Amino acid sequence: MKNNSLLFILSILFSLSALTFSCSSGGDGGGDSGGSSQQILPSNLDVNVTIQGQSDVDPFGDGSGQFSVTATATNTVRYGFKVGNSGTETQNTTGLFSYTITQPGINQFPLYVYAYSETDDRISDIEPMKIFVSGNGGNGNNDVLVWFDEFNGTGPVDNSKWVYDTVDYIGNGW
Repeated sequence: MKNNSLLFILSILFSLSALTFSCSSGGDGGGDSGGSSQQILPSNLDVNVTIQGQSDVDPFGDGSGQFSVTATATNTVRYGFKVGNSGTETQNTTGLFSYTITQPGINQFPLYVYAYSETDDRISDIEPMKIFVSGNGGNGNNDVLVWFDEFNGTGPVDNSKWVYDTVDYIGNGW
């Protein structure tokens, strides 16, 4: 009979302990029982753009098309940068970004800057850009030097660069 009483007491203790553990919330009672993390929003996004050679005389830059960006934000683990509406987003953890526009002339486009939190939530800023690129990209206006040779010596020309044309193909009688 003693063994049955001991088994009965042990089974009651086991049942009570199982009931205690199953009713526990596992926290301070204020948490989410689903286990999902709380949303973290970045804030205070600050964007500084520097256009190379920008001055009072050259408000759209020195013609190189180069610009750099520094972005900072609170609660941010990475930044994203997108040049223009059809560009792809470039991401990094530093908040530093450099880019060179190659289309000649004055280029106007939006610069999108994103700040992401550890929960992948984001905030953004749009910077209107206006940058000058000099030259014509080699389209035939002779703005771009393609090849040259110096003739500042005596003797024959360099046969690896020049050939003698001794036939009058056009008939001009030269």
